[in-house]
Amino acid sequence: MSIKKSFIPLLTMYAIIAVMMSTNCSNTLIYLFGILIFISYYIYSKDKNVSFKTKLFIVILYFMIYIFFFFYSNIVYSNINKDQMHNDRKYVVLTGYISDLTKHEEDSEEYLLVSDNGYKYNIIISNSYIQIGDIVKITGKVYKPNTPGNKGQFNYRNHSYSKNISADIYVNKVNILILGYKSIPRFLGKIRSWAVDRVMLKLKEDKIGIATALITGSYVYIDNNTKEIFQKSGLSHILSISGTHFNILILPIYSIFALLCKNKRISLIITIIFIILLLVFTGARVGAIRSALSLITIYLCRFFFLDSNKLLPICFSVLVIIFLNPLSIFDTGFIMSYACVLSIYIFSDKIRSIIYYLINKIKVVLDEKIFKNHIILEDYYRRIKSSIIKKIMDRTVSVMSFLLSIQPLMILITYRLFLCIYPYSLISNMLTFLLIIPLLISLWLGIIIPTIFCPVFSFLSSVLIKIASYICYLPFSKFYIKHIPDLIFLTLITVYVLIKFKILKTKILKLIMYMIACISCFITLLVYYNTKVVFLDVGQGDSTIITTASGYSILIDTGKYIESSCLAFYTGNKINTIILTHSDSDHSGYIMNILNDFKIENIYLPDTLDIANINLFNEIRSNYPDVNINLVKRGDFIEDSNIYIKVLNPNPQNEYTDVNDSSIVFSLYTESCSILFTADADLKKISLDNFIKCDIIKIPHHGDSSVIDENCLQYISPSVGIISVGRYNSYGHPEKKTLEYLHKMNVKVLRTDIDGSITIYMLNKKYYVYKYR
Repeated sequence: MSIKKSFIPLLTMYAIIAVMMSTNCSNTLIYLFGILIFISYYIYSKDKNVSFKTKLFIVILYFMIYIFFFFYSNIVYSNINKDQMHNDRKYVVLTGYISDLTKHEEDSEEYLLVSDNGYKYNIIISNSYIQIGDIVKITGKVYKPNTPGNKGQFNYRNHSYSKNISADIYVNKVNILILGYKSIPRFLGKIRSWAVDRVMLKLKEDKIGIATALITGSYVYIDNNTKEIFQKSGLSHILSISGTHFNILILPIYSIFALLCKNKRISLIITIIFIILLLVFTGARVGAIRSALSLITIYLCRFFFLDSNKLLPICFSVLVIIFLNPLSIFDTGFIMSYACVLSIYIFSDKIRSIIYYLINKIKVVLDEKIFKNHIILEDYYRRIKSSIIKKIMDRTVSVMSFLLSIQPLMILITYRLFLCIYPYSLISNMLTFLLIIPLLISLWLGIIIPTIFCPVFSFLSSVLIKIASYICYLPFSKFYIKHIPDLIFLTLITVYVLIKFKILKTKILKLIMYMIACISCFITLLVYYNTKVVFLDVGQGDSTIITTASGYSILIDTGKYIESSCLAFYTGNKINTIILTHSDSDHSGYIMNILNDFKIENIYLPDTLDIANINLFNEIRSNYPDVNINLVKRGDFIEDSNIYIKVLNPNPQNEYTDVNDSSIVFSLYTESCSILFTADADLKKISLDNFIKCDIIKIPHHGDSSVIDENCLQYISPSVGIISVGRYNSYGHPEKKTLEYLHKMNVKVLRTDIDGSITIYMLNKKYYVYKYR
């Protein structure tokens, strides 16, 4: 690759990595930055057609771009992070205008407020009467988005900041004062509402959400069930405004004006104007901006008779977007959109050549085995080759190569973002590819002539929903995969760079490289997949995951809510055993979702007569008959090759009036340490004779002082105490008295509300404690 061809792509890469390093300078990013510098150096050292002065100028330009975006994005991030930070969980008064409706439910709506201070806020209101464009004065409670507390968890803070949203604000209807309205946002809001209302009148309720998404790019009227169906079937991109949508709508316009106008430049100008209008109409979301900028770049190159290579529109649109808001690189739509485009750029030609290679091989076989012996068949074959069928075959190959080329990077990015893949994505996209063009065209024509085209859209969307629903309910339509360490990916990238640029000339050097890469990956996996216990941050609740070196996994409680990706990070698609200590929602509230998302072998519940526990047992048994459910009591054991669990509570001889007291309490023994899991039980009601000294204790009931005292702690004598508790909880947990007990006993205290998830690594008969934050 020459300097000329690599200049813009490398410039874009330096800008992207500068933004990423300014907000989170990890070892992985530093290594990738080193690889980028090495690639730049190699290209520049090999290109002899460019003078030294030019090379020096370009290197300085790269350095300046990196420095600019590093400090620019750092300033943007710091400013938006500081905004309202001192008002977190407090009431504030703000003035601004409503720019968009982002969510609509029966009991509440969410709006985007553009404040006078320059930041955007997500406003949650119950049964509001405000409209897009209204200038409002609101009084509401601020909730700043938190950083994730667990590995594998969605980063809601980065997601919000990528859209320039500083905080969520909860507002009562009585605390809204309408001061007036802004003309342009009100006009755009009314135009969108008019377009949606035109098609709504002719569509059934289940089609309205899809129509709204395809017209405005908004998911406002799409219910969670429809979202999940399209997600699991790998068709969620259809509901987003993307490059496909822009091409389908813009290319016919360009073709029409190209025929009507003798001057091609006029048709290009008109087309660019239509692109800008469509961008504004669809809300200028990141995916739409990317598509619009790419198309505008291509048309401008045609206008000025310039050569637009495939990477130029991609790189130009990236630079413009991150200049407008550098934090856009954390937006899921940005990542998925560019992953799709780059995947097509990298793989489409290669896949097309492979398909044609296979077709030619089939032709050779047919010639040798069949056509030589059957002259009539050979005559038909020659006619087909020269007929329209050949054109159809070429188009089919192009479509197949397009769909296949999307998959590699999309699968990788989906896995890295959500720790899952959608195995049937290729099949669903091939089945629906021919539907997308008539679906979009019929919808947009339906705005103009709803009586004729809305029924067509309704029929096509019904077919789309049926395909998505069928694929969604196939086995393993959403498949979670355990986290693969970054070092594995970095090793593979390094090997690819060394091969791509032919750094290693001899076979011996290549063999040594492969051996080093394999040994590095093996050692990484050996260390990474050792026995560990992770106390997850699930807010005001409990959840702990245990994984052994042999791959066995145990989940202790689920919390009221936890993202499945947090569990998949450690377990993959299978959790061998779940222990539900009791039926309270902060310990078992998410169990049904986990049973839907993962393959579960065993579930253990407390052997008590508590009605709530019995109901939970019956609900799981009736809905998931394949899961083995067991009731445990004091004296029972659960064993695996590397761990040993002894149950200390509940006592079958006791009658419990409080469900917390009937919680499963157990000791976990390993070669490295022992851990006492106490759930919400009152340890003072359990005979001390049942306990033995342990290294680590999970403090009962989120740090409530009424369920533990100095006698318990002295007898158990832990070195580390872990409190699973939610930030800003209304119970006052952990209580001051509990913390005083622990401090007096010289117990090191770790809390999930402050430290995030807490991991106990067990290696060489020793344990090491790490906190996520």
